[in-house]
Amino acid sequence: MCAARRLAVVDLSQPERAVASAIDQACRDLGFFLLVNHAVAEALIERAYGESLAFFDRPLAQKLSVARPRDGSSRGYNRLADAHHAATFRETAGAPPVPGDLQESFAIGTHDNLWPASSPDFVGTISAYYEAMARLAARLLSHFASALDLDSGFFADKIDRHASILRLTHYPEQGEAPVSGQLRSGAHTDFGTLTILRTDDAPGGLQVRDRDRSWIDVRAPRGAFVINVGDLLARWTNDRWVSSIHRVINPPREQAHRRRLSLVFFHEPNPETVVHCLSSCTSEANPPRYPDIAALDHRRMRVAALRGPAISEAARG
Repeated sequence: MCAARRLAVVDLSQPERAVASAIDQACRDLGFFLLVNHAVAEALIERAYGESLAFFDRPLAQKLSVARPRDGSSRGYNRLADAHHAATFRETAGAPPVPGDLQESFAIGTHDNLWPASSPDFVGTISAYYEAMARLAARLLSHFASALDLDSGFFADKIDRHASILRLTHYPEQGEAPVSGQLRSGAHTDFGTLTILRTDDAPGGLQVRDRDRSWIDVRAPRGAFVINVGDLLARWTNDRWVSSIHRVINPPREQAHRRRLSLVFFHEPNPETVVHCLSSCTSEANPPRYPDIAALDHRRMRVAALRGPAISEAARG
């Protein structure tokens, strides 16, 4: 069942109090919202889209030359159907296996990136987009702090060496019908603090599950980002803010020839940052629900569910 509901809109051009209030309401309700007037140049976004599509149009052998190492690293190219997002989700983990998600991707982080040969425009553009997303995430976390009744600089020293990942995710055309239960991205929640998504309006898109378990189609107007709360931030806020289940569905068969591209920035704090329930989100009547955990340990725990138990230092992000 799909609900006819729209995501809340947060306008960063509004006064701080209005921005903080809108963020708090959206994050308490669904954990997803649309962000407008964010000051990220549309020209940079368009260049990132173009360079991403050009990369995915390369022959498979060229993409596999920068394949993600099988050591827990997030960097590099993930081939089609290599990811199983539903495996990380408590309601589907342990269920009968379903073939991998109908997507391929390429990811970079703060260091040790794998870049395709002879691609200076790709490297320059995707690196610039990564930095723009890191700045936007820091700006958002300042607003998040205000929304949580904290000093606006609360997160600053916890993210100044962040371990965030930018994933370019390509959902190719579907020449053959998916098998039963197979999606472009299985139902899951995100691991980190927040996610910044820029996607197109092609069929077969993002859906978020509401509290009544209905699915909401996410449609973002041109120029807007989709923002969502990750598990780590929900834990930080003692579940005052919700990390909602979401998925990417398949297009109708009559539109299966249309592909889709998303630019997804997964923000992670400094690896050694210890996350404990915020004092503004706890009380005698609402004690902390989670023990303290380092951000790196939390990520390793979640990545292990996605890729198996053998996680090395490369899982740092």
